[in-house]
Amino acid sequence: MAFVAKPDATFRPSPTARGIIAAPFRADTGAAQALAGHGGTPVLQMTGNTDDAFAARVLAHYTRYLGPVAQDWRDRTPGWPMRLVAFDGTPAQNERFFATCGLGRQAARMPDGRELHCELIFAAHRDGPTDDIVRMMLGVSELVGRSKDALLRGDVIRFTAPILPGTLLTGLYCTMPAFCPSDFACLEPAGSGAPIVMIWLIPVYESEKAYIRAQGWRRFEDDLDRLDPDLLDLHRQPIGTTQGSP
Repeated sequence: MAFVAKPDATFRPSPTARGIIAAPFRADTGAAQALAGHGGTPVLQMTGNTDDAFAARVLAHYTRYLGPVAQDWRDRTPGWPMRLVAFDGTPAQNERFFATCGLGRQAARMPDGRELHCELIFAAHRDGPTDDIVRMMLGVSELVGRSKDALLRGDVIRFTAPILPGTLLTGLYCTMPAFCPSDFACLEPAGSGAPIVMIWLIPVYESEKAYIRAQGWRRFEDDLDRLDPDLLDLHRQPIGTTQGSP
């Protein structure tokens, strides 16, 4: 899967790689606890229903480009309803895409005061750790949603601990979804509302976070395009370092 992310006037690049969340990822709090449940009562359940017009519109956009829903979850955490859907991509590529559906109900602020509705997408191999990815996506969605700040291309969600067990990945780099045609990246608003942008979260290593901070997001994306690493591999080699260490 070659990395090609064309510029987009709506999903505006960040002037620098901002660190959005400087906190450890905790799998024992908030929505990240969904699969384990609270007090023995499961709060994450399989569901096939859309609960509002916004989520239905986002889901229709997803299925147009990614095909039918393969799996579907809903976080039942009180005060934070969240839906997550998964799509299986090309069998030969062993792809699976996890996407929020409804996170962008509330508009998020851009630094210039404008608003966006943001949905998040994470890609991994189909035989990857689905349960751990679901926990991570729900936790990150809650953190991003409650911050009310829009994510921009080049931003990095930073953590001080691995985002997935068994990996050394400690950050999520925000960019346009290069695995789909460019029209997928932005869903135009209904009426006079703000656009809905689809933000691809690429897991990155500590060394890559430092590289993005020092060299800038454009250099990082140039390297992704030139080196074409397997970004769905949660144990890939890091880029941007001469030693290749995380």
